[in-house]
Amino acid sequence: MQIRLAIIAFAVFIISSCKDEPAEIAGSLFGDNLINAKEYIAGSNEVSLQNVEGEVVKFSSIPYLMLGEYSDPQYGYVKADFATELSFGTRISYSTRPYYHLAQVDSPYIASEYLSTEFRIQYKDNSWLGDTLAKHKVSIYELNSLLDRDIQYSSDFDPTGLYYETPIGELTYEVKNGLVDTLWEESSYTHTLTVDIDDEVGLRIFNADTALFINDEKFRDLFKGVYVTTEKVDDNAGSLLRLSHRSINQGLALRYKLTRMLYDINGNDSVTVTDIIVKSFPVNVESAKVVRYTRDYSESDIDLETINPDKLYLSGIGGSMAKLNITEDFISNLQSIIPDSNTEEEAETIKSLSSVTIKLYIDTLDTDLNYAPSTLYMYYINEDGELSSPTYLTENNIESSILISSGSQSSYEYAYVFNINRDFFQELIYPTQDENIERNLNQFFISTEPYLGSGKMDHSFSFTRVVLHGMTIAADDEDETIKPSKFSVKYVEAQ
Repeated sequence: MQIRLAIIAFAVFIISSCKDEPAEIAGSLFGDNLINAKEYIAGSNEVSLQNVEGEVVKFSSIPYLMLGEYSDPQYGYVKADFATELSFGTRISYSTRPYYHLAQVDSPYIASEYLSTEFRIQYKDNSWLGDTLAKHKVSIYELNSLLDRDIQYSSDFDPTGLYYETPIGELTYEVKNGLVDTLWEESSYTHTLTVDIDDEVGLRIFNADTALFINDEKFRDLFKGVYVTTEKVDDNAGSLLRLSHRSINQGLALRYKLTRMLYDINGNDSVTVTDIIVKSFPVNVESAKVVRYTRDYSESDIDLETINPDKLYLSGIGGSMAKLNITEDFISNLQSIIPDSNTEEEAETIKSLSSVTIKLYIDTLDTDLNYAPSTLYMYYINEDGELSSPTYLTENNIESSILISSGSQSSYEYAYVFNINRDFFQELIYPTQDENIERNLNQFFISTEPYLGSGKMDHSFSFTRVVLHGMTIAADDEDETIKPSKFSVKYVEAQ
């Protein structure tokens, strides 16, 4: 019986999966039997979509830091700042000049004069979101306690009490800093915001015992790290910066003079040389660090209260998501259509699931398509209360994925299409495993961010964002090009 149903489902899926209208096929495989391909589209009272706030982001290996303050009328307010330790970096090695050799030991801290210390924030073209003319003030604070390298920090991190109250450096800036676009568009151009750091900090590092500069652990004892935050200083919307610390250095730079006596290769004709040395203390991949997001949706277009609103707003950087809920009414209706394959007797009409899809249409008028992600992702809440890739137990007690594919953009229409494992859907309608019932497999979350495992999302450093049509927009509205998002189940029946 089950084999026969599977053959029917497969045959009809191949023929009619790209059609929305029911089809009748004369199935030669079954003699004169008639196969009907049908589609059941859920009503908004059966399957709901709702705007929800994003979950806390757990960081694993952070490739970016985020900084800024931005009020978006669509997606709400977000403020991003970060705390990080700094590393000792690379020891300075002085190359021998032509025909001369160094008469002194090559310690990087034998210097004649301290000059200054800076904190350098560096970024390339299009590493921002928002108003590039908005003025911000960045403030840098010294940490008074070490970050814990063994802690998996989250985006709701609270830095209160972790840093000294007086900033060690401040700077007012604009993202583009008045520079022409052609300069920004150069592939090799990297812009630097140079924040002057108090000389007390620089001199403390400069005059420290050289024993503290053996490795990063020793240096952390001397300088525990920084907390970097911003605030808007005008009425503009503001902006956000995404700062890579893998391809571009971020961190302290200490400048000083080094005077050396150099001799020719015979040890004669000495000359005094003064070099300006820049010693960097960068944010390394291994450095303990965390990005904090502060969110507020009260002044946004996002409706967090209404079930099945007209529009859904999905965004990165720890932003909003959509919640999909499959009601008991929907399951009951499908039970009345699709029989339980485990108990059904031979009957004149044989029915079977063919495919299950979720199609989410983009609101192209309200979406900046330059930021629309190519793929959306679906998750559920696991037993630890965290977002996780959705899985279920099969009849053979094997863990299997609920999704055949994530919501990739359709190549011929502005929509994301999720394909659901129809075997899972059969289990949802007629559960055979108690654990599946306990997993609450009728509620899912849709996000712009891919999942990394162990409760961690993909850092949410992405500026991706998209506005989707809800399920309540009727196809026969005044603008027939507006299509409602839909949850559809295709099935077949053979007589």
